Amino acid sequence: MVSFPLKSDPETSLLAWTTTPWTLPSNLALCVHPEYKYVKIYDVERKRNFILMENRLVILYKDPKKALNKQYKVLAHYTGKDMEGWEYVPLFDYFRSTFEGVGFKVLNDTYITDEDGTGIVHQAPAFGEDDYRVLTKYGIINDDRHPPCPIDEKGIYTKEVRDYVGQYVKVSSNCLRSS
Repeated sequence: MVSFPLKSDPETSLLAWTTTPWTLPSNLALCVHPEYKYVKIYDVERKRNFILMENRLVILYKDPKKALNKQYKVLAHYTGKDMEGWEYVPLFDYFRSTFEGVGFKVLNDTYITDEDGTGIVHQAPAFGEDDYRVLTKYGIINDDRHPPCPIDEKGIYTKEVRDYVGQYVKVSSNCLRSS
């Protein structure tokens, strides 16, 4: 899980899930399901506000019903559609100049499930077919703005990821590219 602070409310972070943390330097968006319910909570222990899918609170609290008002408080409810277009602060600035103003937003798509994770999925379009499809649909990537792929064919971060350049990430580069 990774937290992405909202531009409009830096005290509140979108809590995203990824099974591929090595793709986070290439993050360009977050995706939520338009029809599912999301909740803004105040986490008592962390003293922070987080937003995640309401029925995925179990990822943070063993028994969300028992934890309510002790470990967290509910501050607001949203649908994924309500969240569409919200802007967040990217984790890294590696591709910020290329995608500022068009990327780093919450997008909607129905491939998001309510079965695991937080219900908010990090998008790195060079590394996932759904990510590529959704970011193309929203015009974030196109013929002029290709998906960033800062990993070479040996699975090593390239110079674009200056903080980790040369680091092996245990995968080979299978970047998806615009045609």
